Amino acid sequence: MGKLLLKLSALLAILASIAFPAAFGKPKGTQILELSSKDKSELKTRLTWVRTLVKNHYGMSITLTKASDLKVLQRVLDEKLFSLKDTVELQTLGLAFGNILVDGLGYHWVIVSDEFGRDFAVRFQRTSKLGYPLTVISKRVERGQQVDLAGLYQSYSEAKAIPSD
Repeated sequence: MGKLLLKLSALLAILASIAFPAAFGKPKGTQILELSSKDKSELKTRLTWVRTLVKNHYGMSITLTKASDLKVLQRVLDEKLFSLKDTVELQTLGLAFGNILVDGLGYHWVIVSDEFGRDFAVRFQRTSKLGYPLTVISKRVERGQQVDLAGLYQSYSEAKAIPSD
């Protein structure tokens, strides 16, 4: 009976990977691209939004390039200076977190393009390790989880286990 269940489980896994290939690894046609000028402009605009938010609420400037900026971003999250239902705002905070990773830990911005669209990602040096700061905050907030930016930063700094969304 045990062998039959094992075989059935294996067959179901094979069928699921055929029916839902995106759930099992990279979707077909995934490309990792350098940022276009339009992507760079969007990133700059969204980072400016975070800097303005911080300036308006706390009267301070933030570069979004230093690990010390994590404390200010954490404060923004803890004090909920954003709309819980505005995914774009939450993702913009994720981009701010990503920018700190890029400037401090050897990551660089890329675009991951696949059958589902294009997303900002960070890539560690020239490895295959990718992280998606665009959603690392938004998905946690939307699930009602506490976001620990210092802990996430530590995970990225180890470059062994990039936190998944």
